[in-house]
Amino acid sequence: MAGNTSRPGASPLLRGIAVLDCFDADHLELSVTEIARRTGLATSTAARLAAQLVDAGMLERGPDKRLRIGTKVWEMGLRADVGLVLRERALPFMVELYEGTGENIHLAIRAGREALYVDRLMSSRSVPTVSRMGGRLPLHTTGVGKVLLAYESDEFIEDYVRGVLARPTAYSITSPGRLYDDVRAVRDRGYSLTSQEQTLGNVSIAMPIHGSRRRVVAALGIVMHTARADVPRQVGALRRATEGIAKSLGNENPLSGI
Repeated sequence: MAGNTSRPGASPLLRGIAVLDCFDADHLELSVTEIARRTGLATSTAARLAAQLVDAGMLERGPDKRLRIGTKVWEMGLRADVGLVLRERALPFMVELYEGTGENIHLAIRAGREALYVDRLMSSRSVPTVSRMGGRLPLHTTGVGKVLLAYESDEFIEDYVRGVLARPTAYSITSPGRLYDDVRAVRDRGYSLTSQEQTLGNVSIAMPIHGSRRRVVAALGIVMHTARADVPRQVGALRRATEGIAKSLGNENPLSGI
């Protein structure tokens, strides 16, 4: 949520942003009552803000009166595309990796304590995943997330492992000491390997994408069923893809638009 919008003096702009922020991959449509509950706003205030956002094209109201994100927000998103350069440079290598493996291919960047998915490739053979374009998942439960976490500063890693750690499956690592050791191992070997930590039955292998001055700017991952994991072969394919993306990026800012 966008700050404490229920406190006295919160600006109308912040409250409007909070209303828009209610909608995510798990809440594509909401009633005014649900918006009020998720923002902490009075129902009358939520209704007034929602009506104004509908008038502005930021929200749309369905036949059942439930609200969803409007096309105006989508249009604005196209004008401020997250990681536009990164996606353009990465796509040919993602396609090659996808054609060579037939598995889910994910491209992600770090957004706070989460992995933000900026692109992905899938097929009918691919295993189901909870990741979505523009969606976010915890750093410590995903392959791409662990890579992004591993290449942060020691201070960031220590702060992360001491924070609240989600546990979507029984295999998720929530012990601070064990997670710290696991993340350091990712950095030492140059790739992450997660097994059923975000979704049961799925294995993920991911590697960093380096930008200028060897700074890690993103992570590329393969997600597959546990029965199809072939770590040596897939690590080799991932390494070729990430090295190709890094070479294609050169000294460009891969996260333009953020």
